Amino acid sequence: MNNECIKHIIRKSLKEFSNKDKDTLLKYGVYELTMGHRIAVYLENEFYGYSVDCEYNKMVYDPKINSQGKKVRPDIIIHKRGKRII
Repeated sequence: MNNECIKHIIRKSLKEFSNKDKDTLLKYGVYELTMGHRIAVYLENEFYGYSVDCEYNKMVYDPKINSQGKKVRPDIIIHKRGKRII
């Protein structure tokens, strides 16, 4: 899957979130994690064969690390659980 395809899926999922949830979640300004979860649901429908998780901070027993070597807890991550892809 190339970057353009990934960007398209993300835009499509965000548009779906906006269309379906603007009169409920966006209108009432619910907690950020709630909105992240709903976006993750829409993403999961598009990323076949991948797990889409919220606040996921582990790679098996190792913490997720960003490119600067710092521990991170992504709001939403699209990955294969238990497998390091990069």
